[in-house]
Amino acid sequence: MKDASPEENEPRSPRQSPAAGQLPQSISSADLEQQIAELKLQLQADADAGRVWERLGMLELARDRREAALHALETASLLVPLTHRGQLALAACYAASGFPESARAIYRHLAAAIHFETDLLADLADGLGRVGEHELALAVCRDAAQRMPGVAAPLLGIARHLRRLRRPAATVLPYLARAFELDPTNTECRISLAWMLHACGRSADGAELLDSVAVAEVECVPSLTRMRRVFVAAEDEYCASVCKYRLEALAAQRWRERP
Repeated sequence: MKDASPEENEPRSPRQSPAAGQLPQSISSADLEQQIAELKLQLQADADAGRVWERLGMLELARDRREAALHALETASLLVPLTHRGQLALAACYAASGFPESARAIYRHLAAAIHFETDLLADLADGLGRVGEHELALAVCRDAAQRMPGVAAPLLGIARHLRRLRRPAATVLPYLARAFELDPTNTECRISLAWMLHACGRSADGAELLDSVAVAEVECVPSLTRMRRVFVAAEDEYCASVCKYRLEALAAQRWRERP
């Protein structure tokens, strides 16, 4: 079977926003607004408090207010050296605001950092990928996999960037197989592995792997599309139809929800 294009084969992981991972995801919108208000009060008392500006910028980015976030983070950078977390947030602002070269410079600088926090590696890899630095992103994911050998996410990242670098599906497959071994209940791991098996000419194995996926609970259109194509290739007409109907239902739902 001919290997599909890298974009088609690429295991995708939905990100919450360019700032995903920068702040605890459990924080509520009301708590964010309260913290932002408190930080602004602090800045009224001391406009040169660099760390307060940095924290404000990260919170504004978490609220997807990019212009305010960019202003706060750039102000902070003039007052204090930004932390790695703050630099990631600033780079995310630049990338989202149409300044990819500024973002790329920060991401490259962070990729060369000797002491970089393990919990920020995923955001760094995603940021590098966002500006087209897939070789560096791959190196960061490999670093993460070495630091966290029992975690599936870095292996998914390795697979993602290998495909973006147009490496053969057979090269990617072992990383996804290992990720699935580490986290067999993870639907993303299962679908990504099934798709790569399909890309390697093993559509029947991929379809078997997808049999236990609750199609009605899958919200990701690319994932459903890949599942359907695996089932079609494996000549499983019933499961392919289930995926097709789910895609149609999602399309209708999103059409109704349009503003």
